[in-house]
Amino acid sequence: MRSHSRSKIRSQMKPLEKFLNSPHFDGATDFRRIEPNDFLPALNQAIRLAKKRIQEVRNAPAGFRETILGLESAAYELQAVASVLFNLYAACKTDELDSIVQTCSNKIEDFQFEIAHDQIIFQKVEEIYLRSEKSKDGLDPALTSEDRRLIAKIYADFSENGGKLTAKQKQRLQTIDRKLSLLSQSFAQNVESAKSDFRLHILSARDLKGLPENLIRQAKAEAKALSLEGWVITLDDWSYGPFMKYSEVASLREDLWRAQGSLCVAGPYDNRQNIIDIVRLRAEKASLFGEKSFADLTIKNRMHADAGSVNLFLDRLLAAATKAGAAELNEIKSFSRKELKNPILKPWDVDFVTAQLKKRTFKLHEEEFRKHLSISAVTRGILELSKKLFGLKLKANKAVPVYRKDVLAFSVFDSGENYLGLLYVDYFRHAGKQEAGAWMTTYREQCYQGSRRIHPHVAIVFNFPSGQNLTLDDLEIVLHELGHAFHELLSDSRHRSLAGSKVNLDFVELPSHLLVNWAHHPRGLRIFAKNAKPKQINAILRALKFQSGLLNHMQTRLMKIDLGWSSLSFSEAKKLTSRDVETFENSILKNSDLFTRQPGHNLSCTFENIFVDEYAASFYSYKWAQVLEADIFTEFEKNGLFHKATAVRLKSTIYSKGALSSPDALFRDFKGRDPSIQSYLRRENLKDFHAATKVSSA
Repeated sequence: MRSHSRSKIRSQMKPLEKFLNSPHFDGATDFRRIEPNDFLPALNQAIRLAKKRIQEVRNAPAGFRETILGLESAAYELQAVASVLFNLYAACKTDELDSIVQTCSNKIEDFQFEIAHDQIIFQKVEEIYLRSEKSKDGLDPALTSEDRRLIAKIYADFSENGGKLTAKQKQRLQTIDRKLSLLSQSFAQNVESAKSDFRLHILSARDLKGLPENLIRQAKAEAKALSLEGWVITLDDWSYGPFMKYSEVASLREDLWRAQGSLCVAGPYDNRQNIIDIVRLRAEKASLFGEKSFADLTIKNRMHADAGSVNLFLDRLLAAATKAGAAELNEIKSFSRKELKNPILKPWDVDFVTAQLKKRTFKLHEEEFRKHLSISAVTRGILELSKKLFGLKLKANKAVPVYRKDVLAFSVFDSGENYLGLLYVDYFRHAGKQEAGAWMTTYREQCYQGSRRIHPHVAIVFNFPSGQNLTLDDLEIVLHELGHAFHELLSDSRHRSLAGSKVNLDFVELPSHLLVNWAHHPRGLRIFAKNAKPKQINAILRALKFQSGLLNHMQTRLMKIDLGWSSLSFSEAKKLTSRDVETFENSILKNSDLFTRQPGHNLSCTFENIFVDEYAASFYSYKWAQVLEADIFTEFEKNGLFHKATAVRLKSTIYSKGALSSPDALFRDFKGRDPSIQSYLRRENLKDFHAATKVSSA
C-alpha cells in the first residue's frame, strides 16, 4: 500500500521533476533537459499543489505558522516553474514560447487573483496582523522582529490587492488588472514592431563619416542579416546612441532623431489610445481604493510620504537642471557656431556637438577607451571588485548548465569560503533576446528552510554586441546590474518575501546605482582597464560630469511625465482622448523646454518603463536612489574606496538586509541620519542652481 502511494506521488510530481530535482551543483536549473512543452504540465501541477496548500491554510486556525508561513511557502513550485519560463522568454524568446507564456500568464494571474481575494484567508491574515500590532507579545512571544515584518508585509500585500474591497469592487479590480495586462503587452509589442520596421539604410561610404569602426562593422552585419547592401542603422541603443554622437552627416542625424521621436505616435503602431486606456484604468483602480490618483495609491508608504512630496522633489531638481542645462546649451551653441561653423543648433545636433566639445576640452575620444574594456577584462574586473569590496570569491563553475553557450556561471563564496549562491552573466545581444537594455533576475531566491540557507541563483543580462569591447557607459551598466545581484546574493533573510531586492521601488535602485561609483574613481576604474595609462583614466573621469545639467534635465523631465500621467484623477482621465496625448505631455514640459518642441515628437508613446514595466508613478525612484547613493558614497570618499569597516557596515545595513526594516531605517543605520541631497548636487555640478539644501523624505 505504501509502495503504491509513493508511486502515485512520483507520478503526480513528474511534470515538476525537471524544475525541482536538478542533479547539478546546488540544484542549478537544468536548462539542457527543459523543453518548451514541459512548462504547461509543470505549471498546472504546481498550481494544483499550491491550491491544496492554500486550502490547508483556509482550514487551519489563524496563526503565524499555519497562516503566514503557510502562505509564504504555498507556491514554491509555481515560482520555480514561472521563474525559468519568464527568464528564458526574456533571454531566448521563440515563437513556441510566445503562446506558452501567454497561456501560463493567464493561469498565474487567475491563481493570484483567487488567493488575493479569498476573504477567509484575508480575515485570518488581518486577525494575526492586528494582534501583532496591538501587543508585541500578544501573538507569540517567540516571534522575531523579522517574523512581525513578514506579517505586516503579507497584510499590506492583501490590502493593496483589494482585501478590503467589496465583492463587486474586487470583480471590477480583476477586470481592470486583466485589461491593463493586455494593454501593456500591446504597448510593448507596438514599440518592438515599430523599432523593427525602421531602418536607416546607408549605401554610400561617404555617409559613414565620423562613425567609429565598431559601429560600422555592426551596421554592416545588420545589413547582411537583412540581405541588404551597404549598412543599416537602427533605433536600438547600440546603434542610435553612437550614430547621433559621431555621425558628421547632419541630415541623417535628423532623419534618425525624427524617427525616434515620432515612434508609435501614429500609423499601425500608434500607442496613443493604449496610453489613454492605461491611464484611465489606473485612475479608476485608484478610485476603488478611495485614492484620488494612481500616484497617490502607489507612493504612500514610501520614503516620500505622498505624490506631493515627490512632485516637490522633482520640481526643485528640474528647476536647477533647467538652469544648468540652459547654461550648458549656450556653451554648446557657442562652440557649434565658432568652431563647427553651424549657426543654428538643432536638437539632432546636440549629442554630436557635445562629443566634439568634450573631445576638444578633455583631449579625449571616448570610443578610444574601448580598447581597455574587453569582455574578458571586464569579467576579471568583476571578480576583483567583488573580492576587494565585499571579500567575495567568484569561481567559474562549468558544471552548472547554462541556456546559451556564451553565458558564464560563477559560484559565489564569502571570505570564509562559505557558499552564497550562483551568478549567471549573459553579455551578448542575439536574436530572440529582449532588446530593452539590461536587467537582473533570479531563478531562485534566498531564504531559510529551518537552519538551512537556500542559496539564491541570480542572473545579470545585457545586450552588448558580440565581439565588441565595452565603453565606460557600458561598464556602468554592468556594475549597475551587478549591484542588484549583490543585493540578492548577500541577502540573509529567513523569509523569501523579505529577501534581497524585495524592497520598495524608491529604495531598490540604491544598491545598483551605488556600485557604479567604483567605476568613477581612478582606483576602481583601473581594476577594469588595467592597460590604460593614468592620463587616459584621469581624462575620461574628468569628462564624466561634463554637461551633467542637460542629462539631469532630460531624466527629470521623463520623471515629470510619469508623475503627470499618474496624478490624473479618474474624472480627469475620462475626459482625455488619444488626440490629447501630445498636448498633455507638452503641458507637463512647457516650462522646462530648452528647444521648441517639434510637432509629432513625443516621449510618452515609447515610455515602456511606465506603460509596460512596474515603474508607473515610480520612475522618480531612479533619481531618488541616486540622491541616496551619492550620500552613502561620501563615506568611502572619506574613509577609502575599499575601506573594510565601511564595506562591512554597508553589507550589514543595506545589501544583506532586504526588507527586514523600512528603507528609512536601513539608510539611517548606515549613515546615522536622514538623507541629504547635497552630495548629489555637488557631484552633478548642480549645487549653485538648487535653492533648497535638503530633500525631505517625510
